[in-house]
Amino acid sequence: MKPVLFRVGILVAGVLVAGSVREASAQMLQSTDKVFAGLSFGNQTKARTYIMSGSQPLYDEIASFESQVGIGSESMLDLSAGIRVWKNVAVGLGWSNYSDTSTGTMAASIPDPLFFDSPHARSTTVEGLEHKEQQIHLSVYWLQPLTDKFDVAVFAGPTLFSVKQDILSGITVPAGGTTIASATTTTLDESATGLHIGIDLRYLIIKNAGIGAFARYAIGKFDTTAIDGGSMEVGGFQYGVGIRVRF
Repeated sequence: MKPVLFRVGILVAGVLVAGSVREASAQMLQSTDKVFAGLSFGNQTKARTYIMSGSQPLYDEIASFESQVGIGSESMLDLSAGIRVWKNVAVGLGWSNYSDTSTGTMAASIPDPLFFDSPHARSTTVEGLEHKEQQIHLSVYWLQPLTDKFDVAVFAGPTLFSVKQDILSGITVPAGGTTIASATTTTLDESATGLHIGIDLRYLIIKNAGIGAFARYAIGKFDTTAIDGGSMEVGGFQYGVGIRVRF
């Protein structure tokens, strides 16, 4: 489904651009939008793996572990709206929602309860670890009509990220045992401020409504001691297709 959506978006953009080249005049046109909005379904393509490591006392020694949690390329919902404030300049607000569910892996070294310095290597997996990412985009737009039906908007500005990420943060060992009874799951609830830049293409089918496609790169990072390396990067390259309206 995702590759198909991507190809459709590229095809739509190609057709619109090709049509605009034939119709565009040499003179730069001024936008007549007062208010505009869009609803898109798309994808955030950046895949990441987060590594967590730690230790805890056990049997007068130290049990250690390392875990990995990954997020992949998944679908997203994107809403945007703006208002033209001067000539071809507009300001707007956007909201994106992206989520993924993954399986985490954990490898541990567990001391023996009877023999000193004789650790046991154990591993386990945990399913259903969630990553939830909401993004608020504050944008300044340059609106450029190419014909009476086809418009291009270039935009950029700050992005506010709200992130929830399940991680594997510890292990439970049965009394006197050397196996992993369970892995402890912790949810990071963090926020970050980053930047975005993008382009939106719009083709009007009727006077005030049509179809469109967007591409955007939004990136942010927050510090956390729970992740090896001390920080978690969020966002990435995003694209989508959907409906556009103007008034």
